[in-house]
Amino acid sequence: IDTDTRRRALYMAVRHSLTTERRTMRWFDDLPLSRKLVAVSTAIAVPIALAGAAVAFAVARIGAGSDADLARITTTLQRIGSIESQFVQTRVSVRDALLSRTPEERAIHAGHVDTLLTSVASQSAALTRDVAGDGALRALDAEYGRMLTGFVDIGGRVMGLDAQGDKVGAVALMHAECIPRATALRAHLGRMRALLADRSKAVEAASAAAITRAALVGGLVVALLLAVGLLGATAVARRLQRSIAQLAAQAVALAEGDVRERPLPATRDEIGTLARDLARVAAAERGWPRQPRRSPRARWSARSPSAPPRTPSAARCRGWRGACS
Repeated sequence: IDTDTRRRALYMAVRHSLTTERRTMRWFDDLPLSRKLVAVSTAIAVPIALAGAAVAFAVARIGAGSDADLARITTTLQRIGSIESQFVQTRVSVRDALLSRTPEERAIHAGHVDTLLTSVASQSAALTRDVAGDGALRALDAEYGRMLTGFVDIGGRVMGLDAQGDKVGAVALMHAECIPRATALRAHLGRMRALLADRSKAVEAASAAAITRAALVGGLVVALLLAVGLLGATAVARRLQRSIAQLAAQAVALAEGDVRERPLPATRDEIGTLARDLARVAAAERGWPRQPRRSPRARWSARSPSAPPRTPSAARCRGWRGACS
């Protein structure tokens, strides 16, 4: 593409832009002054309100996401606490079963142990589902599952020895294997709980940082929109001020006798109507026959042509009450 073609394309683009701007301003100039005020106020207020609503929506979404994550972490922590308490109850029930003196008491405690182990298995399965999306917690949960399987096996062996009547062997196995495994399980659950607490703090910090960023960006957008709106309002005010100043100058010139024809504004608002009215007054003044300017004595002579010339004494004597006698 040669240089002339580029210049022609640039000229056409600038001309199209200016034509579009003139059409837009012509539409705005045709509005009444009250509607212009409403349009400027709306142009300033609506974008700011939309930006504020967008910021509020973003903050609400961030808060909802962090609340959901914190709710999941809280549920997982509560589940871990429930599993720990059931481990303690299981150990106590096994001890009571070993110390029972009648088969009925042993059966009651054994049933309690089975119920607790079933509940622990259910809670552990739910815990596995809760931590499925976290790699570190999933690894800890897998290790916890293996430790829980070994604990359940040792507990079954202890209860089997007790059922066979070998209480000495059952107590020895309990102190040698069952209690240490239960302690290790509780320590492992404690590590999972500490990791979840760190996750909770990280979620809260990330949520606060995201809310701060959203508020900062929203504040910058609102400030930018406010600045643009003020610039637009200033441009409209200067445009109105220039039109009013032209009308004032035209009115002063008309009062001083300058009735030359001036270009009329193309607007249809109150200012354009007043300008056209002044133009009609000037046109009427141009078409009206004007008399030459005369002195006061000439005007008095023209009003009474047959009156004899008066002497200075007669002029002094004549007053508003009548002529001197």
